[in-house]
Amino acid sequence: CNTGWSEANAGVVCRLMGYTGGRNVADVSTLGEETGRIWFGDVTCGNDVTNILSCGLTWEPSNCDHNMDVAVTCQADLSLRLTGGQSASQGRVEISSGNGEWGTICDDGFDDRDAQVVCRQLGYVTGGVATVGGVFDEGTGPIWLEELNCVGNESSVADCQISRWESHDCSHKEDAGVSCELEAGCAEYYASGSTTSGVYRLGSLPSGALAYCDMDTPGPWTVIQRRQDGSVPFNRTWEDYKSGFGHKNGEYWLGNENIHL
Repeated sequence: CNTGWSEANAGVVCRLMGYTGGRNVADVSTLGEETGRIWFGDVTCGNDVTNILSCGLTWEPSNCDHNMDVAVTCQADLSLRLTGGQSASQGRVEISSGNGEWGTICDDGFDDRDAQVVCRQLGYVTGGVATVGGVFDEGTGPIWLEELNCVGNESSVADCQISRWESHDCSHKEDAGVSCELEAGCAEYYASGSTTSGVYRLGSLPSGALAYCDMDTPGPWTVIQRRQDGSVPFNRTWEDYKSGFGHKNGEYWLGNENIHL
């Protein structure tokens, strides 16, 4: 019930579910009216509380009805990685909520729409195919999510509908995986609608290495490949890249006018 409800309470609810924070939904009526019992009212939480049951509250308040229900929008800082695949663009999906501990996602309800969002968050512009448990090696540690529900156009898994963190009935035999599809080169990205110059992951490079595509120059587009040790940054000007820079024994890249290997 919204009696005594505050933004601090919203943060506690979201942290309890594994998110980094949250805020109240201003117009709860847009979500529809709930039914059933109203458990809490007069909830008062401090900013450092981690469980809503540690807050001050009234159980089953008698002065509330469902037009006084509260709703929150949760925010998360979720990191992803792929492990156990034959290349960097495929593998078991592992997720971390920012506390440093990696875990897996159960494959219950996991489909290509979820895979597309996973791949997009990892920097793959197109594609994403879901795989069920058994395709890649089983993970260890916690299983953080079950029934991930993405529409498919989200930029991050944090934007998808997520059920309670670490609430599942799965084993690691059901770990979800993905295969992310790579365009072979800059021209293919351009043809698929990605017309902004920038850093892309190319399937024609070893392990899908990152490269800079100049989409403004009439094709074929110039590609600058960074060393996998990161010694060639992507923060130079375009003129620097075209003319070349650095020592040929310490860096390599491709440019319009000079090629250094």
